[in-house]
Amino acid sequence: MASFRLILRGLARAPVFSLIAILSLALGIGANTAVFSLLDEVLLRTLPVKNPSGLVYLYSPGPRASSWSEDEEGGPSFNYPTFLALQKEQTALAGLAGAFSVRATLSYKNDASYGGARIVSGNYFDLLGVHPAIGRLLIEDDDQVSGSRPVVVLSYQYWVLRFGSDISVLNQTMIVNGSPLTVVGVAQPGFTGERVGRAADVFVPISMKKAVTPGWRGDNGRGDSWITLFARLKPGTTRERAESEINVLYHAQLEQDAQLVHRPRTF
Repeated sequence: MASFRLILRGLARAPVFSLIAILSLALGIGANTAVFSLLDEVLLRTLPVKNPSGLVYLYSPGPRASSWSEDEEGGPSFNYPTFLALQKEQTALAGLAGAFSVRATLSYKNDASYGGARIVSGNYFDLLGVHPAIGRLLIEDDDQVSGSRPVVVLSYQYWVLRFGSDISVLNQTMIVNGSPLTVVGVAQPGFTGERVGRAADVFVPISMKKAVTPGWRGDNGRGDSWITLFARLKPGTTRERAESEINVLYHAQLEQDAQLVHRPRTF
């Protein structure tokens, strides 16, 4: 039986590099082992969120189908069905959230500019413990049905620079990559995302991913790895225990993905 390890990295730390040695899949996924080696980490900053030391990134090299995108060199991205399964079944974690960054055209009252959009799961802000400066943040109800909640949250920095801290922007329409979204709130000061070096101007629920990524050639199936995962450990839970427990669940997902490895999709 193949053995896979899912690595959890502290969110309050950014990796210098990681070494991932993957034995060949040529003889079939069932006969091989993926080996992970996490090397040095350097503390860059503390995220302006609730108890950042309790947050971790999730990493895995695969197996992968032919299509994937990533927020960080090394490819710590997962397919959407795996995210939903782990989110539903995890036990050592208090919660699991997902996100992905895209460049976006942001237009307001016919004034367009370019910026960074973070496509996030409905529990994203709640899991991080981020609060609104004005209005509200995204919630799980915003992320239940594809295309059903055309809403957007602004980062505080973007709100100040682009809108001059004007509260009248609430409930107004912003066009993100051609899709009209209603501004429902502004995130707390200092928060621009959960990943170091990936500052977001706006946050959009995953339910609106298709609308705000019109050039996307993939989908939310097992053949496309794109979502970055992070989690909050339950109080008193070590990373080692969480890693051991979640890998049991993750292995079941890998078995479903494995059939795609030797049947790469083309677009």
